Amino acid sequence: MRLLATLAVLFVGVASATANPVTVEVRNRPPDLVVSDGKVSGPVYQLIEAVMLRAGYHAEYVVVPWKRSLLLARKGKAGVLVRHSMNEKRAAFLHSMPYGYERRKVMFIRKKDSAANPASFEELKPYLIGQRASAYYYPEFNNSTNLQKLEATGEQTLIRMLHAGRLDLVVSDDQALFRENAEAVGLPYDEHFEPAAYQVVFLNGRFFSVPKSGHHARYFADLNCALYELRTSGKVDEIFKAAGVTAPIQSFDEPSSITQQNACAG
Repeated sequence: MRLLATLAVLFVGVASATANPVTVEVRNRPPDLVVSDGKVSGPVYQLIEAVMLRAGYHAEYVVVPWKRSLLLARKGKAGVLVRHSMNEKRAAFLHSMPYGYERRKVMFIRKKDSAANPASFEELKPYLIGQRASAYYYPEFNNSTNLQKLEATGEQTLIRMLHAGRLDLVVSDDQALFRENAEAVGLPYDEHFEPAAYQVVFLNGRFFSVPKSGHHARYFADLNCALYELRTSGKVDEIFKAAGVTAPIQSFDEPSSITQQNACAG
């Protein structure tokens, strides 16, 4: 059975006998969130458990590909979504809960010795760019209708296409994961690929969310404020540092944090 392709595999979190079950949709995004051999682990998992404990619920984990999670959420049929970015399109159907921010670097990976080496956003236009299906990178790229984009469900597929010359560039917001995926398909990064000159660096929010409609909308206020309390108490930093993973930046001046604070700080 393919773990990441089914909605039927449930992982029941630690719970008290009286706690209310809340469905949490997960996918493998190491090192923050690891889904392997029927188990969920990593600092995001630990954070979910801490949020549920504080809010008086317990998590029932279900493995769902990200694109399907978004489709279900639009219909109000998704559970809690975790470890993702937000944009205007998602905000139309999701209640978002920030747990911190990361300094994100978005790169456009090219095959070594390729002629494709854009130095600005405008210079992306002649090239066919591969991207992960339903992924959010940064507003200018995602909102552009003037770029040639091709989606694939998995980054490994994009890497093979880039190496075969079927793509000019692949957009990536996680170079370490790109390296890992390149190794997995037998194409070591340093031998075959390199970033183009054009890169974008910005502060990007990391969120949990629930659909604005449907069963799980009722949990938003409790989960949002439990998460806010964990942020302000330093518990989020503690969880990530204990796992040996870089903790998200706790900036409370960002608009999403201000909204959360206004809802939860009384």
